[in-house]
Amino acid sequence: MESHWGLSHLTSILNITGGSLKLQYSAAFSSLRYLSTTKLRSSLSLSLCCKQQVRHLLPRIISEMKPTNHVYPILVFLPLIIFLPPFVLSQNSTPTRCPLDFSIAKPYVSAAASSPPSDLCGFSLQILHLVESHYLLTSNLFVPPSSSASSCWSDLSSLLSPFSISLPSSCNLSVPSISLPCMNLTSRAAFTALLPSHALTDLNSSCDRPLSSSSSCTSCTTTINRVKASYLVGPDVSNATDCSDYPFIYAAAAANRFGPSDSSTAYCLFLLQISSPSSSSGGGSALPAGIAAAAAALIAIVAFVAWYFIRRRRRRRRKRWSQTPARSDPLIGSSTTLIKFSFEEIRTATRNFSRENMIGRGGYGNVYKGVLKDGSEVAVKRFKNCSAAGDASFVHELEVISSVRHVNLVGLRGYCTATTSMEGHQRIIVCDLIANGSLHDHLFGSGVKKLSWPARQKIAVGTARGLAYLHCGMSHVSTRVAGTLGYVAPEYALFGQLTEKSDVFSYGVVMLELLSGKKAFRTSEDGQNWLVTDWAWSLVREGRALDVIEEGMEELGPNEALERYVLVAVLCSHPQLHARPTMDQVLKILDSDLTVPPIPDRPISIIANKEEIEKSMSSSSSGQLFSPPGYNQYIQNMDGTPHQGSEVL
Repeated sequence: MESHWGLSHLTSILNITGGSLKLQYSAAFSSLRYLSTTKLRSSLSLSLCCKQQVRHLLPRIISEMKPTNHVYPILVFLPLIIFLPPFVLSQNSTPTRCPLDFSIAKPYVSAAASSPPSDLCGFSLQILHLVESHYLLTSNLFVPPSSSASSCWSDLSSLLSPFSISLPSSCNLSVPSISLPCMNLTSRAAFTALLPSHALTDLNSSCDRPLSSSSSCTSCTTTINRVKASYLVGPDVSNATDCSDYPFIYAAAAANRFGPSDSSTAYCLFLLQISSPSSSSGGGSALPAGIAAAAAALIAIVAFVAWYFIRRRRRRRRKRWSQTPARSDPLIGSSTTLIKFSFEEIRTATRNFSRENMIGRGGYGNVYKGVLKDGSEVAVKRFKNCSAAGDASFVHELEVISSVRHVNLVGLRGYCTATTSMEGHQRIIVCDLIANGSLHDHLFGSGVKKLSWPARQKIAVGTARGLAYLHCGMSHVSTRVAGTLGYVAPEYALFGQLTEKSDVFSYGVVMLELLSGKKAFRTSEDGQNWLVTDWAWSLVREGRALDVIEEGMEELGPNEALERYVLVAVLCSHPQLHARPTMDQVLKILDSDLTVPPIPDRPISIIANKEEIEKSMSSSSSGQLFSPPGYNQYIQNMDGTPHQGSEVL
């Protein structure tokens, strides 16, 4: 700008009196000398247009000037200005314009007007991270280029002009620190390549929701901190945006569907809050507005208190009428949270066990959807062929189950044991209803959209976590055979041998159903029985593990991950007990890139015909896992009817 001013000054002097060059040589020389000083050469911002103007004016200056002592200095300086190469004039031009859009952060600045000075540095960096998240959303880059560092600091300082803070020095940062990346991660692609697929899936699913509630915000930030601790372990090099900030910036820009411009996202991930409009209004309307707000708040508090006590009184009255506390039942301890429902209440909730309310059926009983009088939806399982003699054991098992709490386990509400003249003895359990339906509905239901790979992966890992939690410190004590053919382990079905590895077998079968979309047990048209475990093993043995994956599955992951899940499922469903891993080992393999152990060869299938079993027993020791009596006794109950207290010998 200074060079342009000098040129304008010279031009105005040359154009006085209608173009006549009645120059005061001292003024002309002063202008030309100003253009050629070291101050001009230090800025070097004379444009090509300006140089052309000087070239045009030079003949007039020389032709109309009288020889004086000032002519020769002018003639010396003018060529110096005119013929400076363009690259010299522009080599130290002003810094590159900052690509960060700080305008999106303006609503958050006024909210920090009352912040103490000690918090301004942290607030400034959070503003920067919010703007960088918007930059990542629009350009797929985390930090601006180094050539724009000073411009970006200047723009941020302008935004924070209401505060007496000098950036970046007030935060003990250098000018280039705003453009220094963490672990050389400058782009979104580099960040996603650093994280394993399962970690990236967890991050996206945990944060892809409205973050206005505390539960959703906590879930998102917990996943972010886990990713940060596991994968972003770069050294602290005093960057304005360090490694711990990267997952928050990515989550706001790429994982959350609402983006960094959403106020709830900004508050959850960057602790930035938009001030209310009244905080910036004029002082004349502040008092009436404050009085109105106080009156409204008082009315709201009174209304809430009245509503609370009325609701509390109605709830107590409803509980006294419809529910009997479980502690009044002599069969259960006083410390339980279970509720003993009356049979009439269960009948009303399920509309007299209507077929329209039935959501599941099995060999032991049917499951119904119910609505209690308080409006809550529950799942009601009504057992078949019960007698009062087993109530004590039944209630004791419920007490143990209700004491278990885990995010992957359905909560148990209560139970009902009663004898009626028409239906006989009733034994019912009441659980929380999972409104989205069962896994069976999503895998085999008609007209249901197929589950994507990230959803199936999350189900597999969540189920593994739940089983590993249940196995911790627990031991099986029952030897009574129960379950459905295809899901129970062979040693349990044939010999009544029940261990933690029996649950691992069942988990492997369910996991194969989840991956292949095929049911665990089927009977073909020619009467041949078919197990998904045998089918999957035959493909794995031929090196075709990926053929197990259901066709048409959306959002498929890497082939390595798909194959690892198939191998884990086949290993868990191995007929031989010693070949199966524990649930802790399964969880570690699924949560990391650990190699799946070799899968031992399998003995003959449990559903092979009797001749094949006897032939295998006579020719190979591997067939000794099974016995014809045990096999026959179990295969006769393929319809799922229970063995009333019988044990397999």
